[in-house]
Amino acid sequence: MNETEKISKKKSHPKHYRAPLYTSAAIFLGSAVLFGGWKCFFDTSINGSWGLELNLPDSDEKINYNFTFDGNGGLRYQSGGQTAIGKYFLGTENGKSLLTVFLTNGDDHLSAKFNYSIGGNVFSGRSLELTDLSGFYFTADTEESDKETIEAKKKITDSVTEDGTTYYKWKFVPSNIKIKQDKPENFTPDKAILGTWFYKAEEPTYSYTFTFNDDGTFEQYNSQNEIFGSYNVVSDGKLKVSYYSISNTQMEGELTYSLNGDKLTIGSHEFEKTNDKYAFNTEIK
Repeated sequence: MNETEKISKKKSHPKHYRAPLYTSAAIFLGSAVLFGGWKCFFDTSINGSWGLELNLPDSDEKINYNFTFDGNGGLRYQSGGQTAIGKYFLGTENGKSLLTVFLTNGDDHLSAKFNYSIGGNVFSGRSLELTDLSGFYFTADTEESDKETIEAKKKITDSVTEDGTTYYKWKFVPSNIKIKQDKPENFTPDKAILGTWFYKAEEPTYSYTFTFNDDGTFEQYNSQNEIFGSYNVVSDGKLKVSYYSISNTQMEGELTYSLNGDKLTIGSHEFEKTNDKYAFNTEIK
């Protein structure tokens, strides 16, 4: 017997081990196939990102709305250039699946309820159907007095009427988040403020970071919401900022700023330089 034969025989499994190995492999493969088939056809999990795109009345402009469920009760609701962060709970009510959401967007707090159902599969396309039980309309804000506009926007959606009450329905599909963030024209950078800055508030939930990118876009993060927009230096010590609110309304304004060593003051808030856009998390226990 030469050395090659010796090595070859050492690597081969004894015959009485082969049957259990083949059986284990077959069980594993069969389980994987069954799980894959279940995921393809019978997955009713709400986890992941679901998007909806609507046209505004009398406009070609489309608004994108997204819910992201993380599987652990964490929720993100995104539209325009903003993201509201909150919690969600699943349950049942009157024999139907119930989704309850709690969101915070700055000083605004919202709770809403939906009946929900998961339909379709990976081949026909999965969908999340939400029936609004609490007036959470997926349309831009309007003045309450503008009843005709409000009624027109309600007609964008499907609806169902039960016991004299009309509930509006939307069908969401798996999606990638679409942030609406314009880049400024004739951008004038101030290299001294580029990067991420952290403001530490007395109340930790109000701490946040402000990131100035070199392409004229900015990002603002805290534990309750996120804002994505554009900025430009309009004069010494003044910034023009612009972003789209969660109701798809363009917001514009000017901010004063000044640098003193490694401190950046924006308005009345003093920031310090950081490499972490989520530095505020360390302040929240």
